[in-house]
Amino acid sequence: MEIRKRIEYSLFKQLGVKGCKNVEIKKIDGLRERRYIVPVADIVDYMTIGKNCEISCYEIITDKEELIYCKNYPLYGHRNFFVMPEELFEEIKEKRDFLKMVGNNTGVIIVNDKGELLIGFACSYVELPAWKEVLLLESFARATARETAKLYELEYKNETT
Repeated sequence: MEIRKRIEYSLFKQLGVKGCKNVEIKKIDGLRERRYIVPVADIVDYMTIGKNCEISCYEIITDKEELIYCKNYPLYGHRNFFVMPEELFEEIKEKRDFLKMVGNNTGVIIVNDKGELLIGFACSYVELPAWKEVLLLESFARATARETAKLYELEYKNETT
């Protein structure tokens, strides 16, 4: 858990406040939704909105088991990244399964011991249809509203004690 918090803090500190963690995205593929009785959503660990409304999604990976779980993990943004500690990247960077998983559409960002973000693998820009962009922006807005509500609640509790 400590590694995850360190990575989240590094993303927030270096990517700026135009980001939000734990962004819940409703399933995009309508065919996949029909298989479930209840609505299902994916959660993106961190999302940023950059210049020209470029959406970047970040999936935090802290160990090999998480990486295996993320093999088929959908990343939705114009740019998509796996973010991991430097030690894990050094251990897996040449493995065939990992290289296949990364491909052109997913990059890798490494967090070193100093908390700096380094590029392990760059990724290309993915063109998204307008409806997917709207879905991502709505998801981002809901997540930032949730985080803002937490801050107001914390501030209110501090003022009343």
